[in-house]
Amino acid sequence: MVAIPSLAAETVVLTYGEWPPYHSSKLPGKGVASIVYEEAFGFSGVKVVYECLPWKRAYEKARHGEATGSVGWLKSGEREKFFFYSDPVMESETVFFYNRYNGFEWNEVEDAKDMRIAIPLGDLAQETFTTVVKSGSGEIHTTRGYVQGMRMLVAGRVDLFVCNREVGLHILKNRFPDATHVVVHPRPIRKGASHLIISRRIPFGLELVKKFNKGLHWLKESGRYQQILTEYFEEKSGL
Repeated sequence: MVAIPSLAAETVVLTYGEWPPYHSSKLPGKGVASIVYEEAFGFSGVKVVYECLPWKRAYEKARHGEATGSVGWLKSGEREKFFFYSDPVMESETVFFYNRYNGFEWNEVEDAKDMRIAIPLGDLAQETFTTVVKSGSGEIHTTRGYVQGMRMLVAGRVDLFVCNREVGLHILKNRFPDATHVVVHPRPIRKGASHLIISRRIPFGLELVKKFNKGLHWLKESGRYQQILTEYFEEKSGL
């Protein structure tokens, strides 16, 4: 175990939504990414208090400065108007989940224009695929969360579910273990990294981001970052 330096603590309130195995109120440490965020801030003596909310509410509460910030967000031009972004925290891929017996191949997103597609509310892919299906006979089904989207696919109510690869696999394993007909397409729709976002309405918000980045850099350089991932996936979540 690597010892983590600490100073006198200050506190930040960070919102998140259910996004296992990265963030979840039901997992040890509130998810593997939550542990990384907490320890990165802890390097500079900053204590993290997490608040689990629906993703849209998590975003809005942070945007208005009712919370210090939020975790697990991809970069977008619109979001950068309201938040300071940290360095990348977790690399991830967004993919299609589909029914293996129906088959599905694609090279361009337009190949999904005739499909019924479930997309979680607030996902950056929502705008893209809403435009895509307008050129075909497809439909967009916006879901309140990731479990709901996977449930629709498992039940055959949609043809495709757009989801983070690890999140989707976690949901399948833990919520729908008998749904062996659901598989993930190996080609990613999008690759990206999640970030800490701190509201621009928070005094010294940029300084908080700098403290977090300093701790994140230490975690990665010391080997603690990889240790967290290895221990979590091998010992706690069993993925």
